Amino acid sequence: MTWSLDYSSIDSSSGCRFSYLSPGLEHNPTQKTARASLDYHLIYEESFWLVAPPQIVVPTSQEVLHANPHSLEEWLRTQAWLAYSEELPIIRRFWRVVFGRRIDVKPTLILPDLRGIRSAIAAGFGFSVLPDYLCDGTQLQIILKPENLKPEKAVKNQIWLVYRKSEQREQVLQIRSLFS
Repeated sequence: MTWSLDYSSIDSSSGCRFSYLSPGLEHNPTQKTARASLDYHLIYEESFWLVAPPQIVVPTSQEVLHANPHSLEEWLRTQAWLAYSEELPIIRRFWRVVFGRRIDVKPTLILPDLRGIRSAIAAGFGFSVLPDYLCDGTQLQIILKPENLKPEKAVKNQIWLVYRKSEQREQVLQIRSLFS
């Protein structure tokens, strides 16, 4: 997997920022390159889960899902989908990794905030793919998460703190200590 980072967006006043490194698009792969002037500190590795409203009955058991996820795929194509963008970036990536093909659905509802999507799912508006930290302790029904899939099909992202080495100030050290 390759990663991209916009170096110019690092705040010059503090020398640090949280950076969400995400995989390159299918047609434009990029890579995370080492720069001597920057320091990277891994904060968290998030996993993505396919989630649904709590009242939905999924017509496929976990045993069947593990053996043949395509029966679930066919059913999911008929459901309402919630996304933070019309392009379905998180859902599209999850679908491609888990089901081996590109998703061809239009979102029923677009909310540019993952917490809003979580609330809409809990209220019964449809399905989505969310990071694990937004699903823990919620009323969402988790349909697929990494431990239900073969390890090579787990969908993950890394979240990094990136800062200029020359500007390593007290704020950077304090932020790093929060995640150590």
